[in-house]
Amino acid sequence: MTMTFDEALAYLLGRLSPYTPPAFFAEIIDQLSWLIDEKRVNMYQIMRDWLNSDDKEKVKIALTTTEAFFIQSDATDLATVTQIIARWPELAPLCIK
Repeated sequence: MTMTFDEALAYLLGRLSPYTPPAFFAEIIDQLSWLIDEKRVNMYQIMRDWLNSDDKEKVKIALTTTEAFFIQSDATDLATVTQIIARWPELAPLCIK
């Protein structure tokens, strides 16, 4: 059975203890972004997909990463952030960093 890196991250996220802070898993993703082969795995694209996910935990993790994903100040990212805040107002502090 083969699994993509995105599937592996989603698998791990789905098995985290409910007491695991999002920042802890985001830090692991940040560290992995330095270790993986960028030609085969686009961590930035994975985190962008997570940011646009219907899964609140994925969105929270993508917003919490510091190395794997950066929100740009372009119109697309600003529209995404606006949608996230409208959908989950409690995530607004993570959107404004």
